[in-house]
Amino acid sequence: MKAQNVHLAGGDRFYGYATFDDKSYLIRERSPFKKEMDLDSLGKKEFRNYAWICGETLAQTHARSDESDDNNYEAEEEILKSINPDLFEDDILRFAQMEYHQVKKDYKLFKQDHELGAFDFRR
Repeated sequence: MKAQNVHLAGGDRFYGYATFDDKSYLIRERSPFKKEMDLDSLGKKEFRNYAWICGETLAQTHARSDESDDNNYEAEEEILKSINPDLFEDDILRFAQMEYHQVKKDYKLFKQDHELGAFDFRR
């Protein structure tokens, strides 16, 4: 709840929280006024602008959390306490294995394209 108060100026009536077994959980109801962003419909320039806006917003939120009046609250400590190390490690390993296989497939396709002259720009 403290993180929500820091990150959301004035709060958000569609957010709430609950505590179970000494852990806080954010509960969110999707606002009926928010729309899904169709990223596939954005052109390259629009996508870059959208990414820039999202990055600026996230940076501002984190900067505000560092300036919180509640000096006894450390977001990093709370985040670290909420992580299940075994589950986190398993997720990272599975992700790395999936990416390894994807990179191998991509490289095979790259080699095929290269042999066909797809990257010969001297023509």
